[in-house]
Amino acid sequence: MCSRAPQEWGRARRFLSVCVASILLPACAPAFGVAGDWPMLAHDCSRSGATATEIRPPFERKWYRLFPDEGLMVGVQPVIADGKVFVGTMRGTLHAMDADTGEDTWVYRSEGAILHACAVGEGRVVFGDAAGRVCAVNVSNGSLAWSVRTGVAVWNSPLIHEGTVVIGGRDGYLYAIDLGGGRIRWKADVGAPLLSSPALDAGRGRVYVAGEDMSVCAFGLKDGALLWRTGKLPGVSFRGYHPVIAPDGSVMVTTTPAICLDSFEPILMDMVKEIFGDFASWRHSKEENDRLREANFRKMAEPGTYGAQLGYIRKRLTKEPVYQTFFVLDPQTGRQKFVAPIVYAESMNGTGAPPIVTTEGK
Repeated sequence: MCSRAPQEWGRARRFLSVCVASILLPACAPAFGVAGDWPMLAHDCSRSGATATEIRPPFERKWYRLFPDEGLMVGVQPVIADGKVFVGTMRGTLHAMDADTGEDTWVYRSEGAILHACAVGEGRVVFGDAAGRVCAVNVSNGSLAWSVRTGVAVWNSPLIHEGTVVIGGRDGYLYAIDLGGGRIRWKADVGAPLLSSPALDAGRGRVYVAGEDMSVCAFGLKDGALLWRTGKLPGVSFRGYHPVIAPDGSVMVTTTPAICLDSFEPILMDMVKEIFGDFASWRHSKEENDRLREANFRKMAEPGTYGAQLGYIRKRLTKEPVYQTFFVLDPQTGRQKFVAPIVYAESMNGTGAPPIVTTEGK
């Protein structure tokens, strides 16, 4: 069983308290080049969150940077390309730092706070700001190449693919912009603010994005045509999550739950009773707890016990879908392919991060 932690209160707290940040690089990391780059949020257009580049211990801190007067927004990832590390701050400053020393090679000051990770491609750094602009800055010297003004603040991260920038706006539109000149190739009306970054299946030529009306949409990369839209999924927001494309094209999306997930605990207790019968707790004597622990561990070692637990969770989530927070969608139709036995555990205080796809396709 996977767990996902409460986010909204934690994010609010971190929004106020994140005023100093460090960037840690392993001392033995390979030279920064194409193989070692991390050019956009979650590494690539499919948002896999993984890279084939290997780093091996021992590790030590190579350098660090403090941003005490600027602050970094929760969820911002440093982006690495062309020997530089790019980070945008809440003061609206984009820092291009030398990957070997951490020193600024240049800075660009935007009109508003930079609320998410930037993306790098073909000599340009692209990001959105709180002034409602999508900006492209030249990697070589930090000069502004172009900007596109949207309706309201931009609070998601762009992707870059073959000369096209795709980014969403809080104005409810998904934008496809020419990387070279800043011309809007198309914009698609999602009908709700976009706080979740888009993901691209380059093989199918499809862009996926999740709107704050709690629906997921698929658009054609070439012309922005709407291919499908899901119904309303359980939850209150996609903020902080982005779609992730699996190797078979399945679209994985995560939501922030609409209800207190501690109420799922009685269901988990029912599972324990059905599979294990009973378990050690304060309700029993020490002798009885010793016996139950031994019996429980024997049961857990049996083939099929873990599968039985997942099967029970899947059955209850199917029966009570309001508890679902993780969805696997068919790329052709947008329909849910199956109910994943994943439960958001409110008391666990975990990362609450989107999934990643390993280089082995898992």
